[in-house]
Amino acid sequence: MKYIITAIAKEVKPEGQLSGLVLAGFLCSVFGLLLLLIFGFPFFLGTLGVIFSAIGLGQTSRGRTGKGFAIAGLIIILDILLFWLLVIIIASIAAAIAF
Repeated sequence: MKYIITAIAKEVKPEGQLSGLVLAGFLCSVFGLLLLLIFGFPFFLGTLGVIFSAIGLGQTSRGRTGKGFAIAGLIIILDILLFWLLVIIIASIAAAIAF
C-alpha cells in the first residue's frame, strides 16, 4: 500500500502561478459588463480587459495558469462588442426608416 501512495504522489505535477494579467483582464471585463448594464457603456474597461486577457493568454502558454479566466474575459468583451454592434445596426435601420 505504501508503494501505491508514493507512486501516485510522484505523478502529481505542481501547478504554476496564476498570471496577474489574466486576473486583471477578467476583472476588467466583468466590471466593463457591469458598467454596460448600469450606465449603458463599458467606458475604458473593455479595452483594458481585451489587452490584459490577450497578454495573459499568451503567458498561460509559458507555464502560468489561468487560461480559463483569459478566455472568459475575452468572451465577455466580445459579447459587449457584439451588443454595441447590434445597437448601432438597429439604430441605423430605425433612422433610415424614420426619414
